[in-house]
Amino acid sequence: MTTEEQRGDHAKTLLEDYMIDEAFEAIRGEILSAWEHSDSSDVSARETAYISLKLLSRLRIYFENVVTTGEFKKAEKGEARYN
Repeated sequence: MTTEEQRGDHAKTLLEDYMIDEAFEAIRGEILSAWEHSDSSDVSARETAYISLKLLSRLRIYFENVVTTGEFKKAEKGEARYN
């Protein structure tokens, strides 16, 4: 198994772990709550919440990309066996 495949498997395990999912959802909820309860004139707090949501999303996407790369490597290895 290649490093990419191992990383993909590990990232998939993390994304499927209920504690990781719970953490993502809890953090997302906290950020949204901070935004909802911020004063409309508090641009800095709202921008911080927006950036935080984007970063949280990017973290999940990073893991998803690692999973996809691992799956591609597995597929390539499978195709190489038949060529």
